[in-house]
Amino acid sequence: MTTARRRGALAVVTAVALVALSAGVAVAVSDALGIRAEPAEQMRPAPAQAPQRTSFTAPPAFTSIQAPDTVRMQLALDELDTALAGAENTEGEASLEVVITGTAVDDTYTLTGTPDALRIEAAGEPGAVRGVYDLAAAVRADDDIRTHLGETVTSTLPLRMVDLGAVGVEADPAQWVAGDDYSHVSRAFENAYLEEAPYIDDAALADDYEQWDDYLRHVIGLGYNAVAWPGFVEYVDFATADGEVYPEGDPHIARAAALRAAFTPFWERASELGVKIYLRTDMLALTPQLADYFDGRFGSADTENPELWQVYTDALDELYAEVPAISGILIRIGEGGSIYAEPGWDYYSALAVRSVEAVRTMLTAFTDQAESSGREVVFRTWSVGIGDVGDMHTDADSYRAVLDGLDSPALIVSTKYTLGDFYSWLPLNATLEAGSNGASSSSSRGASSRASVRSPTTSAPSSSGHCRRCSRRTRTSRASGRGRKTAARGVPVP
Repeated sequence: MTTARRRGALAVVTAVALVALSAGVAVAVSDALGIRAEPAEQMRPAPAQAPQRTSFTAPPAFTSIQAPDTVRMQLALDELDTALAGAENTEGEASLEVVITGTAVDDTYTLTGTPDALRIEAAGEPGAVRGVYDLAAAVRADDDIRTHLGETVTSTLPLRMVDLGAVGVEADPAQWVAGDDYSHVSRAFENAYLEEAPYIDDAALADDYEQWDDYLRHVIGLGYNAVAWPGFVEYVDFATADGEVYPEGDPHIARAAALRAAFTPFWERASELGVKIYLRTDMLALTPQLADYFDGRFGSADTENPELWQVYTDALDELYAEVPAISGILIRIGEGGSIYAEPGWDYYSALAVRSVEAVRTMLTAFTDQAESSGREVVFRTWSVGIGDVGDMHTDADSYRAVLDGLDSPALIVSTKYTLGDFYSWLPLNATLEAGSNGASSSSSRGASSRASVRSPTTSAPSSSGHCRRCSRRTRTSRASGRGRKTAARGVPVP
């Protein structure tokens, strides 16, 4: 064999060996990350149909409106006034009376009266307010606001959550021109943060508050009643931990106090308007000092140790006591790292909750704390695939291993609607039909626009109905007693 031929043969052998090696590495990496491929039937949309409107009834001009004098009701009536002002015309006249008979916390109401004397009856303020907002929505949609006279309107979706949107975010197109900024931090309120004491620029924060108030009014008008607010470890100082996390004079203590003081009015405004606030955080949420504390006390950040999680839940107790307006915490364990860190700060997250035991220990600690404090815990199952629980988002067996038996009334489990992330036309997520927890369906509109919605925790234990239950409001005819479904509300996801 000539030298040239020997070299050619050697090149072929080498190429084959490299291909085989690459395939082996790919298999090993896929196994480590919980990545798998399998045949699946894609969801297919129904054929598009253009709506056909055969008739239109203009809204009446309201000659009188009688309603309780509350902040929430006034905002709802302002929304109705704005909708009527934008209508092309009105037809006839009518009066509106809004009556609240109790202190119920759900948003059920009944539309009674006559076509020219409408009456909204509700057992609590949320229902009465929702009734007025629904009238405004009907006006804007060119629907007859009197169509559902005699019907009771209730919701199978009592928690309708959005994220913070662009509140406190300064538009900077130049930031994205290069296409090399992969940060996942929201950058909310960066305009108001200061590196040194007093840590907050009050003038910038005042402008952000105005944005926040406008945003609340907008999303409430669209039917939402909860916001996922970024952050947790930034707002606490771990003062009740067994041992010292931050030594006296550490800037983390003063910064946490400054941030709590700065954002408490934001959270209280949401509570005043009937909007729940859930602090959104990855776990483990850390600072260098907190990581050192865990190393010193436990030998490492041992996420299977209940005492580690008590450090966090004790801090939450302190925060809830100081800021009652916060309704709970939203936890994700499947992503983290420096891409979520605010530039210039040392708060960060780590993918450290990787075993079934660690997740169950964490959730037990947080749900026990939530039950005792009257709060809730939203657990997001989305994961990039790392660890023994890395496929809990898409694998029903992993989902059950993590969550079976964790039946706390304070626990809401959030998982994506499809078997993947955003921009993917994928099959329905099978884990929506697994388990018996209070369920949540989430979908994505883009890399930084997420959504989460909740179906009732009081529904039947089998979650096979979660997909059917989580997207519609039900109107029940008082005459027939039979329910019928209305069009689903769209829900942007946190």
